[in-house]
Amino acid sequence: MSRTFAVEMLPAREGDCLLVSWGDVDHPHRLLIDAGRAGTRRAIRDRFAAASPDERRLELLIVTHVDRDHIEGVLPLLSDPDPPITFRDVWFNGYHHLHDGRIETFGPVQGERLTRLLERPDTSWNGAFGGRSVEVTHAPEPVTLAGGLTLRVLAPDRDDLERLIPVWERECRRARLTPGGEESTAVDIEAPLGYESFGPIDVPGLAAVPYIPDPSEANGSSIVVLAEYEGRRVLLAADAHAETLVRALAPLAAESGSRRVMLDAVKVPHHGSRHNLSRELVALLESPRLLISTNGAHHQHPHDVALARILADGGQPHLVFNYRTAQTLVWDDDTLRAQWLYTTSYPPAGQDGTNAVDLCADPDDRRPDTTV
Repeated sequence: MSRTFAVEMLPAREGDCLLVSWGDVDHPHRLLIDAGRAGTRRAIRDRFAAASPDERRLELLIVTHVDRDHIEGVLPLLSDPDPPITFRDVWFNGYHHLHDGRIETFGPVQGERLTRLLERPDTSWNGAFGGRSVEVTHAPEPVTLAGGLTLRVLAPDRDDLERLIPVWERECRRARLTPGGEESTAVDIEAPLGYESFGPIDVPGLAAVPYIPDPSEANGSSIVVLAEYEGRRVLLAADAHAETLVRALAPLAAESGSRRVMLDAVKVPHHGSRHNLSRELVALLESPRLLISTNGAHHQHPHDVALARILADGGQPHLVFNYRTAQTLVWDDDTLRAQWLYTTSYPPAGQDGTNAVDLCADPDDRRPDTTV
């Protein structure tokens, strides 16, 4: 029986919509991480148009955090009277989870709407955690899903969640909700003075640009999981802060007696933002495949500074993009590839938004497999 452990990036505009499949290649188990912007629902419906009822029942939906490029598409998906897919469990930290389960509270516009949908009696919400928040202290051991996939929760921790409380409340007041308003939006920092975003690619110079951390509390509350199946591991990093990831990954490297965490793939945090990929984080990661999900809207992700930090670290990664944009095509350069020993893959012409890797393939086989 042929096996698969695949991660497919679906069209999510500037956001994430990741379909993870594992098990029998003809009848895999699946989970979905985030659902991009509202229009992503159409891509999900198209993806499962020919699927059987069993194939349309996924093991899990993880809504990593409340930024709209991750949560917006979840709302029409779950409120659809004839949904293209359904889920055995949903992991999402609502407002009451920020308070460690004290439910006398309210929440943001899309976060609150999602809360209403998840409160329906036929829905399992954070069922793997007994309804409590999805956080590190509530998941001391990996969670095992049907078919043998394990998910180790690496973030958020209690402090990450509580830092989001005042932001959530402020957005509630702006929306004139009885506290329960709009999702917080990520804040992107201006480039340092003298930094030229689309000049010639000077990898050492770009890698040396000073690192400025991401200040977004919403990003800091991201649910991050390490997924493992039959000895293969993928880091699904959402929009997490670099410092959070370093804190979570450093003990894993120490456990293995290495200075790096060996992975088969990494979903690059925050779509390749220079504020979420520090040199310290890059130095902890050892992976042949880096997945970058974004069309570059709003914040022009992925930043060339972030990718330069990766290349300057000495790895030889395969960069897997799901859109052809000015920010991604600048790396489609034979001279740069020869100098820095990386490879790239892009969606087929006319299929922007979709790309995938199968982690059961030989790690040295860097050709993208878009059939999941």
